[in-house]
Amino acid sequence: MSEELSKSSKFPIKLEDGTWLVQCKLDQASQKFIPLHDPNDIENKSLQKNEWTEQEEKLLEELILFKGSKKWTNIANKLNDVFHNGEMFRLGKHCRERWLNHLDPSLKKSEWTPEEDEVILTNQAKIGNKWSIISKLLPGRTENQVKNRWKSILRKASKWIRNGISGIKVEWGGEVGCGEGSDCGDVYEDMNKKCFQNTCCELENEMQAIYFDYLDSPSYFYT
Repeated sequence: MSEELSKSSKFPIKLEDGTWLVQCKLDQASQKFIPLHDPNDIENKSLQKNEWTEQEEKLLEELILFKGSKKWTNIANKLNDVFHNGEMFRLGKHCRERWLNHLDPSLKKSEWTPEEDEVILTNQAKIGNKWSIISKLLPGRTENQVKNRWKSILRKASKWIRNGISGIKVEWGGEVGCGEGSDCGDVYEDMNKKCFQNTCCELENEMQAIYFDYLDSPSYFYT
């Protein structure tokens, strides 16, 4: 133990037998030492921060694609046996999340299309942040992808609002009743689209700037 302590003056320290050394403080009322760290929290944070190795991902793919297993606890146990000396290093939920959000070959990793953005904006306006439902309308996109895309659109919208632009309308040609139009430039030149700054709507908050619904007119933020 003294050798382990000499290697590092930083606490907490996990010993070879699996026990932890943590800093404590003396509680004056009870005259007992109280740990400043919870080893369970330390373990969980360590698992969350630890990156997956290429070998782990290959075995995870093999177990799912070739052996047809999606019993996540069993898969985690197999990974732990092979790579972590049987210790509970990977949990079933870690394996599931890694597969669904990164390794599943059906995942789409291409750029987002205006049509996909339209689906997100339209349905978020109708049902709120129910990403699991919205993601089912976008084959190949995960809940996390959809949620992150929404946040990306929101950040851009917030930036525009701070710069004094209340909203952007992308119209399939024609005019939108109110607002002043300007060409989008090379980005949408082949689609003959125009961008409009909405000057008619009073926004109660930033979220209202995200989507303006014009009948019979596909609309979404020009990004």
